[in-house]
Amino acid sequence: MLTYPEVPGKLWSELLAEDWGGYTPPITAHLPIHPAHSPDFIHVDCGLNVCRRRVLPNIDGENEAVFRAAQRCETLLVQFALGQPAAVPDCRRTRVSLDDGKYPIARATYNVPDARFSQAGLFYEFEYFCCPTKSLAQTILWVSCSVTNDLTSARKAHAWVKVNFPIEEDLFDYHYIPFYWDATKYTPCDKVGLLRHQILREGKPIGKLVAGSFSVLWVKEARFTDADYVFMEPNTFAMPALRLKEVRDAIHLETELAPNETKSFHLALLVNYERVSPEQFASLESADISSCRATARQHFESLKPPAGAELVCAAGKWDELLVHLPISISQLLVRFPDVKGLVPTQGGIPERHLVWVWEAVCMLTPLLPLGWFAHVRAGIENIFSLQDGGCPPKGRLTTTAGAVGTTGLKWLCTTGGAVSLAADYYRYSRDEEFLSEYLPRLLRALRWIVGEIRATRRLNLDGARPTTYGLMPFGVATDGDNGHIIAMTDAYSYRGLEKGVALLEDIQHGEAGSFRAELLQYRADIAAAVEAITRPDGFIERAIVTGDPEERIFKGFDNICGAFLLATCNAIEANTSAFRRYVAFFEKHMTHGCFTGKMDREVMYMGLGEWAWQDIYLRLGEWKKAFAAAQVHLKYGLTQDTHQGLERFALNDPAFCPFQPNGSGNGRALETILKSFYFETDSEAVLLAGIPFAWLRSNRTTALRNLHTAHGRLNLEVQLLNPDRCELIVRASRPEAMPGKMRLPEHFRIISDRPLGAIERRFTFKSSESV
Repeated sequence: MLTYPEVPGKLWSELLAEDWGGYTPPITAHLPIHPAHSPDFIHVDCGLNVCRRRVLPNIDGENEAVFRAAQRCETLLVQFALGQPAAVPDCRRTRVSLDDGKYPIARATYNVPDARFSQAGLFYEFEYFCCPTKSLAQTILWVSCSVTNDLTSARKAHAWVKVNFPIEEDLFDYHYIPFYWDATKYTPCDKVGLLRHQILREGKPIGKLVAGSFSVLWVKEARFTDADYVFMEPNTFAMPALRLKEVRDAIHLETELAPNETKSFHLALLVNYERVSPEQFASLESADISSCRATARQHFESLKPPAGAELVCAAGKWDELLVHLPISISQLLVRFPDVKGLVPTQGGIPERHLVWVWEAVCMLTPLLPLGWFAHVRAGIENIFSLQDGGCPPKGRLTTTAGAVGTTGLKWLCTTGGAVSLAADYYRYSRDEEFLSEYLPRLLRALRWIVGEIRATRRLNLDGARPTTYGLMPFGVATDGDNGHIIAMTDAYSYRGLEKGVALLEDIQHGEAGSFRAELLQYRADIAAAVEAITRPDGFIERAIVTGDPEERIFKGFDNICGAFLLATCNAIEANTSAFRRYVAFFEKHMTHGCFTGKMDREVMYMGLGEWAWQDIYLRLGEWKKAFAAAQVHLKYGLTQDTHQGLERFALNDPAFCPFQPNGSGNGRALETILKSFYFETDSEAVLLAGIPFAWLRSNRTTALRNLHTAHGRLNLEVQLLNPDRCELIVRASRPEAMPGKMRLPEHFRIISDRPLGAIERRFTFKSSESV
């Protein structure tokens, strides 16, 4: 297995042929298809199911009674069984995809072969999408099923449709176990019924069935024995766990198919079935699937702002990713009538009601270079509603006044993260109305950070300086840590303070100078602490261990949120001999191949480590290592069929994919792609640092257009002139947006570099090695 120390010695052609461990990528277990900002999450999975997971507002995760009640809510679930007798689809054999590889209109295929004679059988194609209505509180869910007979003789096709209303916690597994679906998940439901074509819940219509040429039978109860499954049509075998030997409260659809014939049926349901008005049902009755599909696609296409960034890069499907990931983020931003802004949910199924501010910052920040300003501002509005909002961070604090809290676990770094996002938002958008409203809040947050680090500048009784001098106080740092966790708490507190100072200096605020002095002192105190916790072998600890009885440091997080975060947040300098020794130690002892988030021998935490190390390698000019980190991140931190982010990946179980979709993971994946094209530091901008020449050759045209920066917009466009030569054209929207210093990585040999006025520059280059 390739390791980071081996990467620089590889040719680009060898890196492009690398399988990065050769593991099976994660499966699609929770694919959102609901409209943006809907409080009703609609998920399709590889068991061919589609379910509603409602998001509830204003829930504090530490209120156990309220949180438990949310998990005990009723949910909507549409399930399928196929064949006669009925068999549950095997989730390992489903293939799921997106419309154009980008839009949340889900398609799934499932083949039932005639295994005895090794020939084709019945081929099922499903489509799932949500059509928004005039009310954000109501959505139409459409499910379509088409069956094709691939055999040489006529066959009967059977489909069993179950509309179910289970208690969520009773049926769905917790997300930290692998996805699994079998016949035990088909529970009785006496609330549902069928009256002609209308689907009923407790006698009231909530949906319709368009049966086409299928015959329809309402089945209150049907039973099969194991012997019945020996003679299934076609000649296939249903595993015992998939045999639906008791069918209850289901719709049985049946038709006969000639060879090569295809027949279809559809059903449509009002997702907010608790509140169906006569007008809504009348609209559903008259709706047709084609026009609703067009409306659904138009809705997702309309989310991109007029001046939003665009990517032309078929290699790696990066063009698809840059379209889909912002849409997926918008689906995780929920609008409630009486809640300020858009609630940034993280995506984990049981915890979807909660807001983790640090995760939200990771999710929203990369939308700024894409120009999705309205989404980011609405997210900031909700985040800052938690400033003095009853969910403060927890620690040995002098005060919580001005701090930004969170409804999830009460991390100390959330205030720094919130300030960082808000400051970046203003610098990218130049939204003066926002600045006028939020500057007092930002100043209060900055004063809180400064006040807490000042309070720890106390010497010991013997006059010695403690390692914790000038750092954030003891407190909750992550889901698993309580104590002085410098790598998370101080890294992001420093980042927030630094970004806040840059904003104040930008607007020439009167307190900019005093805050700059505090920032420099904080950096010096962090440097002293890092020196004290650096081991002789070069490893830098992420926590300052004091032996306090309340101290809790989760060892599994050493590789996930280690000292490397201090470098990505500018709290320490990456390009020093001390940090390079840490890099060498980490690569040798703490990675698994090119995975950087090893939690144990099996589970890899995805996205955070690879995202951070790509940033570090770009700072160090180690372009091939940066490419390796990006490739592992995008192969195993996202599903390859539908681009769903996930939090963790098990090397030998692709069905283990918790927190899918993963909001912060989506954001880090976006940032990974953008940094591969444009990586900016205080001194320069590196262009195409993570792009192999072979990709430029295969793309022919590669472009990142309307990239927003803090100084204006940039267009980067690469044209293949011949198989060995490319031209890169950099155009700025105004002179200030053109970086003062630009360079290409060393794997490109520059032939000419021509500034053409103040807003255009052209590079002609070749590959520096044979590809």
